Amino acid sequence: KQSTLSIVSESKGKLKLALHNEAYSYICSITIDPAYPDYSLGKSCSLQLTSTNFPKSIENMLTSQAQEIVRRMQEGLNSERALQMSNPIKVPKNFHLNTEQSTEGNSRITNQTIQNIKHDTEALKRVSALRHTE
Repeated sequence: KQSTLSIVSESKGKLKLALHNEAYSYICSITIDPAYPDYSLGKSCSLQLTSTNFPKSIENMLTSQAQEIVRRMQEGLNSERALQMSNPIKVPKNFHLNTEQSTEGNSRITNQTIQNIKHDTEALKRVSALRHTE
């Protein structure tokens, strides 16, 4: 199956989002308040889970993250930035998602970078040692 976004009722501002990937699916409805983009009276957009076959814990995480993305986009963030900020796994400081903002040719080796590499190397050595003890 393919993922789809369809308009259920344009006059009521209802959309249906169906995400499919192999055996998993996540289907939700998005309702846009008639007052959109003015959300001073409350939420101008809401997201409700319709159905999914994910385990309950993942279902809750995905729904919370999707609701957070909608909230951040209402506040004016673009979709990429809203997704980035809703991810509980933080991106390293020097990592750039946008190829336009690439730091190619601007690499700098600082004391902090060397310390980070040493720390990572030590952590990998410990993981390797733990694997060999089993």
